[in-house]
Amino acid sequence: MYILCLETATSRCSVSLFHNNILLAVKESDELNAHSQRLSAFILELFQQTGLQPIQLSAVAVSQGPGSYTGLRIGMSTAKGLCYGLSIPLILIPTNLILAKACLHECAVASDELICSMIDARRMEVYHSIYDARLNAVIETEPHILTDKSYQDYLEKSIVHFVGDGVAKASTILSHPSARFHNDVLLSSRYMIQLALDKLQRNDVDDVAYSTPFYLKEFLTKPPKSYF
Repeated sequence: MYILCLETATSRCSVSLFHNNILLAVKESDELNAHSQRLSAFILELFQQTGLQPIQLSAVAVSQGPGSYTGLRIGMSTAKGLCYGLSIPLILIPTNLILAKACLHECAVASDELICSMIDARRMEVYHSIYDARLNAVIETEPHILTDKSYQDYLEKSIVHFVGDGVAKASTILSHPSARFHNDVLLSSRYMIQLALDKLQRNDVDDVAYSTPFYLKEFLTKPPKSYF
């Protein structure tokens, strides 16, 4: 089966095309605020590069969030449009779980160690999750204000691998010897495929009409100025 994976939760726009669990092609860009221009173009380029047609797709997987409001909306709407038009399953994958999977691919993580995935939020806040080496959730995704006492209980018992774009600020205030900061582990669609296949095998697919991104917090906008 052919599966298209979309990752747009952060500044990176990433699209991968797989045949079963084999990566056929990937397109990625770290250009800021470019998801609206890049995503559809990348999808088209992948089909041109591989010679495949959209009708050959078996499913589309998309990063569910948390992350950028704009990026998540663009990724979700694109995935839903493809799934609706092609009558194929939609698979939503938590963004922090993708980061943890990336850490397992790129880092040496022992069976008794933990992975803390963190998406940067405002000021010293992150959206974090903690997983064990088998990707079981120890802490489900939630907002967290970083302090020098963060994760002390876990760091006293185990090495903790920190990944995600929240690592840059976490590394400035956490100094425990059991902390491992991986600034080079990047969020990418290339790490989504096994998570997508596992959900597809369980028939754990999502509603094309009613699925929404996992923003974690409500999107707040400033009210327009009144000129009267």
